Amino acid sequence: MLRCIETNGTAYLLMPWYPGETLDNLLQRSGTLNEDEALALARPLLDALAYLHGEGLIHRDLKPSNIYVTRDGAPLLLDFGAAAAAPGRILGSAGYAAPEQYGGGEQIGPWTDIYGLSATLYRCIGGHLPAPADERIQAVGDGLADPLVPLERFAAAVDFPRVWHAVARGLELDPRKRPADIAVWRGDFRPRSGAPRRWLRLRPPRPRC
Repeated sequence: MLRCIETNGTAYLLMPWYPGETLDNLLQRSGTLNEDEALALARPLLDALAYLHGEGLIHRDLKPSNIYVTRDGAPLLLDFGAAAAAPGRILGSAGYAAPEQYGGGEQIGPWTDIYGLSATLYRCIGGHLPAPADERIQAVGDGLADPLVPLERFAAAVDFPRVWHAVARGLELDPRKRPADIAVWRGDFRPRSGAPRRWLRLRPPRPRC
């Protein structure tokens, strides 16, 4: 936010404008991402989350529609309404919200956003939304199999050797089995030796009227 202007009985926020589109729109048009693209998406978001968590905030609503990809291919994290909400409220989006966001006594923390980003990457490389966490909790509690379809059903693990492992760890139902923070999880996204860092490839968005 650059400025806050109060006039006409209301308030206006002045913010930068970036040509681009949401990741959700990009996926609807392009389908899925390859591993280099998934890594190029994940790494800047890891930096953003590490900063956010260092400030004592949890985003709690990571999903493709809350990630904006600039025309240069840089991802930006949007919509901090859930982060600013009062504690105790059940927030998040089906398929992306972590199990602890549905209540049950588990604490919200960095591992909650790790689940959300893992679900986002699952959608990006697999082309499908993960089973909602509340359905997973119910099934496992009833002694049934976890309804989360393994990512390798949609994307061969051999084609995503780094991202696949990171996503699998991040989508653990038990938050204690997920990485405790971004610093721990970041190692799963380490590039191959000598591999260049890349931005996402995307076609220029259609002009807006």
